[in-house]
Amino acid sequence: MAKKKAKKPKWNFREGDKGLITKSSLTNALIKLLRSPAVQSINFVFNAIIVSGSRMAELARAIEKFEIIVYHDTKCAIVPGKFDGYYSATDDALYLGFDDLAPIDNRMLALHECVHAISDIHGSAGITKLDDECAGYVACALYYRHAGHKYPKRPKATLPLVDAIYQAAFNLADAYLDKVANPNNEVQAMRAAILAVPIYKSAAKVTMAYNGLNHKMRSGEYALAASL
Repeated sequence: MAKKKAKKPKWNFREGDKGLITKSSLTNALIKLLRSPAVQSINFVFNAIIVSGSRMAELARAIEKFEIIVYHDTKCAIVPGKFDGYYSATDDALYLGFDDLAPIDNRMLALHECVHAISDIHGSAGITKLDDECAGYVACALYYRHAGHKYPKRPKATLPLVDAIYQAAFNLADAYLDKVANPNNEVQAMRAAILAVPIYKSAAKVTMAYNGLNHKMRSGEYALAASL
């Protein structure tokens, strides 16, 4: 009697083991979003942080090649004071607390984290967390505008301090779109709005540890987690 061919073991990459990485529907949706006309229309520089359609396309390629992994992380609690998404430069990974990019709020949050990812790709060491967050929020506002959303004029946040960030981000985004030569007032208002939120109060003193991608993964290959 012929021996049955042994099945390849399945491993859980999230636990830091050797695993076969495959694209999820969330990953494919994010790649599609990054290549959409609205995202490709984003183009601005915030204090040396470059956010552009070409860099978003570069990020899409990195995700396709599994140089950056996208995870649906149910531990990202969507409650006040908690993050429903974040980018880890240590893991070269995007963690999102949702798996559906249909809602505009989810798309904007994912793009915010993508701004951090493109800074990491380019090894933008030395930028402050404050400027990193500013760039992320402004990118979201520009996406909303380029995607053609007219009502509401901008999304509203439940928490007043967070809503103030949204207001400042849209004011600065509109200044960029209107080609204001030196939108210093809007820039300072953006920074002040972020610093007013307790979790960001020290953001001006924190330097981001972006040093380029650490993992070079390929579709269909086995990859080893950084913790091993």
